[in-house]
Amino acid sequence: MAKPCKFSIIIPTYNSEVVLRTAISSITDQSFLDFEILVIDGLSEDSTLQIADSFKDPRIKIFSERDSGIYDAMNKGVKHASGEWLIFLGSDDELFDNDVLKDIFALIDQGSAKFIYGDVMLVGNTSWGQDGHVYNGEYDIKKLFRINISHQAIFYHRSVFDECGGYNLKYKICGDYDFNLRVAAKFKMQYLDRIVAKFNAGGASTTTGDLAFQGDFYDNIFEYYSKKLMSDDLRSLNYQFLEQGTKTVRNGEILKGLRIMGIGIIFKIQKLFKS
Repeated sequence: MAKPCKFSIIIPTYNSEVVLRTAISSITDQSFLDFEILVIDGLSEDSTLQIADSFKDPRIKIFSERDSGIYDAMNKGVKHASGEWLIFLGSDDELFDNDVLKDIFALIDQGSAKFIYGDVMLVGNTSWGQDGHVYNGEYDIKKLFRINISHQAIFYHRSVFDECGGYNLKYKICGDYDFNLRVAAKFKMQYLDRIVAKFNAGGASTTTGDLAFQGDFYDNIFEYYSKKLMSDDLRSLNYQFLEQGTKTVRNGEILKGLRIMGIGIIFKIQKLFKS
């Protein structure tokens, strides 16, 4: 069994020879040294594995086998990780500077939070941010219901996965968004005003949508936050549930649409009684 460390940095790869060296170097150059790097490879056909092995660093562990996509690789990384804290980087991402892990360690060493996040800086342009844009500040639940936290900016205590499970492989693009919604229902989010990583805007998450996630979003919110239905954050969503439910009925999913509308009506009634 691997010796426990403070941080496990998990990097899913597939044919990543062009970018992987930069990603790994951004970690091995850190001023804080108690970490491991887990390269979770999906049977690359280029020199990805040779590049990872060329660092000759015992903190780099390489696993290569067929997987079912990035979230399958991330789940495998969790199983192999020995770190107390886990962060996931894309093979084309990198830690922002050499003191990221040192600064995060200083924060977690003095607190009890298990979901700590900062910001990322975009490299390249997307529909929601331009090159050099810092994404995306501090979140509350309302903001998380609207837009995700970049997973490259998040440090999860490993107990989060014990309690919340892993990434849902049904969601090919937004599995991390679904996971963050699930985790935030159980754990307090703690923000660090600091850029954690450079996030390459060319990946699938910035160019395509996830219809399965979009279709399940309101049902999942209701499931994950069922014990908090009286909270102001959830009651404020009543109009969104009603609107989405109506749209779902019009699309022919009558029972599902009525269920979503019912949730909206419950929230609206609760809001009226609360006011």
